[in-house]
Amino acid sequence: MLEPADHFPDHGGSAAPLYYDPDVYLVANSIDNGVFHSAWMSADYAVALVESGSPQEIERAEAVIDAVLICQDMDPRSPHYGNFRWEYEDLAVEDLNAVQFVLVRLIPLLLNRADRLSESLVSRVREGIRLGLGEIRRIDVSPVYSNIVAQDIANSILGGQLLRHPEYSGRGLAKLRTWLKVIDQSGIPHEYNSPTYSFVCIEALHKIVAFSDQPEAAALAQLIITRIGLSVALRIHPVTGRLAPPHCRAYYPALVCQSPAEAHALSHAISQGKLPNWLATALHQRPAPLMVTETSDAGAGTVISSYLDREFSIGVATGELATQSNRFISNQSNVFSIHYSRENGAAPGVVFSRYLINDKWLGDYRSTPSRTSDHIFRDEGSFRGVLSGARAIGMYTSPEVDAWSRVSSAKAALIWNNAEDVDEIWVDGSRIKRLPADLSEGSVIVVGCAKVYIVIRPLERTRLGAEAPVRIIEHRGSLVIEMYNYLGPAKTFWELGNPGAFFQGVIHNGFYAEVVAKSQYASGRAVYEAHLAGVMREELDEPRTFDGDNQRKWSIRYRRDERSLGIEIDLMRWRILRRWADGEALGFPMLSSPIARQDRSGEIALGNARLRCEKAPAWLLAIPEAELWVGAYHGPEAAEFTLELPDGLVRIEALEAGAVVWDKGQVTIDAIGLRGAPEIAGAREANVIRRR
Repeated sequence: MLEPADHFPDHGGSAAPLYYDPDVYLVANSIDNGVFHSAWMSADYAVALVESGSPQEIERAEAVIDAVLICQDMDPRSPHYGNFRWEYEDLAVEDLNAVQFVLVRLIPLLLNRADRLSESLVSRVREGIRLGLGEIRRIDVSPVYSNIVAQDIANSILGGQLLRHPEYSGRGLAKLRTWLKVIDQSGIPHEYNSPTYSFVCIEALHKIVAFSDQPEAAALAQLIITRIGLSVALRIHPVTGRLAPPHCRAYYPALVCQSPAEAHALSHAISQGKLPNWLATALHQRPAPLMVTETSDAGAGTVISSYLDREFSIGVATGELATQSNRFISNQSNVFSIHYSRENGAAPGVVFSRYLINDKWLGDYRSTPSRTSDHIFRDEGSFRGVLSGARAIGMYTSPEVDAWSRVSSAKAALIWNNAEDVDEIWVDGSRIKRLPADLSEGSVIVVGCAKVYIVIRPLERTRLGAEAPVRIIEHRGSLVIEMYNYLGPAKTFWELGNPGAFFQGVIHNGFYAEVVAKSQYASGRAVYEAHLAGVMREELDEPRTFDGDNQRKWSIRYRRDERSLGIEIDLMRWRILRRWADGEALGFPMLSSPIARQDRSGEIALGNARLRCEKAPAWLLAIPEAELWVGAYHGPEAAEFTLELPDGLVRIEALEAGAVVWDKGQVTIDAIGLRGAPEIAGAREANVIRRR
């Protein structure tokens, strides 16, 4: 009989309730599809039991660890010898990440608490770790897989330290340097702004800080932790406590804000010392509204932008996470989303986009047998977008509508997760009382929900058949605006085969969106009239058959109140050609916001603060009303570093990488390769940490 796993760690309040199965000595998860026993969650449970430390808990922990080791692939002929089955029920290693998730728990356990375990078990675990490290080295995960490369690095550095195998520790440190270099080509890791995986990265890297005997490894890990933490803190909504979109990967409970608020996880990490204390100030003392823009993949042109106002947040990515083709990972991006506040502290309402084929919905996709069917609401499209303030343009195609697959419906959809929140719907200035409602082409929709109005204007789109309606419906408790490319008999589309003799560009679909507070307008009709006071221009090149070189441009722009935004893409290759706002081209900022900035210019100014260093990745946070300034230099070459403040100065002869924190006159310098004695003026206290 399953028992409550009383000591299962809550990771800041984010873990689902789990159970312990004494028949197999593993943690069990009971879902609609059966009972499954997770190897890595069981390892996590064992760590918690050992930390608690009573004789009964230690006895159970040893049984659990033994059972986890049974899940390890011990066949030397196997291509994944040393990895683990994700669940006890699996017949073979499929999820290659299992070895990372297990070892990142077992290695620190032996470094910290091996004296609480029997010698024979410690010996078996060490052998399991040795085999696992060999598998990690063979897999050699790419730096684009952020949370897994963080665990690879932690396991390699700490596993090599534990086993006294410097080749593993050296590999881990080299990979840490490489990953930081990859991050610094963009600004943030490829897995951008994930409610789940941002914190997985922080947890893994903190183990290096806590347990590594290599000062450089600890310092570089802390730099990445701090940079990810800053990105998260800037996007936590001040009222709802939720991580503002867009999200590279958001499982459905996080997507619709059913999981615990990310502000709790951030505060938990700060209280545990995994993130610096000054991030609490950045979380609670920020200007409103706030626009934050970062680049996660400069090579792919992936930029994420979030706008946070008191009653709502809106986020847009220039593209979905497309670094892997994998049913466990792909199609989870939340590329366009709105969170709006609701009364009495209720979880925020959510509006999000999806491209849907053959009317699939939440529950129609299950990534693995052991995960619930409501885990992932799969997006079957490819997205491009732009955001300026509370105004956005979103554009969809779908590579799954092609000359191979039979399709009976294909549509872009905007989904309100709580239809009961919607108290008024206006179409072209007239209030709609009944649903479903079919809309004429070019209609403007205004939806009133809770404290906001949301404007949606469907754009010109490809029509693949006689029927391609735009309509508003209620579906399974959600309000949905459907914008069809096709509705009709199941068929393939020869004209979408590429390469092909008929190809004139991918299908296209899209929308303009804007959010305003209800307090600013008398009614939904007034919002509609204000929108019409602006000018929308859509331009689409005439169709031409693709010759391998020619472009077909689709351009959207909107202007109102002397503010504008626009985007132009090539439909032949589905790539962004231009993005702009208020007459200026939008580039690929490492970090841009009113209070924090990162670039490679060698000089960053925010208000009365100025950071000077080598022309290499560096960032500055400035919240003068809180007397907080933080400057960081990522190196890797040693350089002079100067932080000039209104009433203070920190000048360092040279450092290879590190951060300077000025918090109410208290200065902390944490750096690698610090040369000379820092010059500090105007501070009341200083603490200098020299990593080597």
